[in-house]
Amino acid sequence: MERLTVDKLNSKRHKQYLLDDLVREEIREFDFKIQHAHDEGQNKAALDLPAVFPDSNDQRGAQVYVYSEMISSYISRGFTVGIQLGENPRIICKWENKFGKQEIEARVKVIENHLV
Repeated sequence: MERLTVDKLNSKRHKQYLLDDLVREEIREFDFKIQHAHDEGQNKAALDLPAVFPDSNDQRGAQVYVYSEMISSYISRGFTVGIQLGENPRIICKWENKFGKQEIEARVKVIENHLV
């Protein structure tokens, strides 16, 4: 078994492992919020992102890594993604609900045909 050294602690692999863990946790939380928003009939959700990374001595690098990983994850799953930076960073995902334009128009006609 390899012994832990300062060089290993400062290695890119170790830092990335900690950040990957954070990304997974943020994605899990945001997935829950997205599902809840969808269940409520909404088509967008937002999640406040960490602005400070206590386990990192490279704040800017950690921020860039976490935010870009999250954006890539949601884009790859079909969401429209936006991000707000600054003092209170947040990621916003939008999606199209199941009812397409044609189906909505057809249902509107049904309603209009039955107005009293």
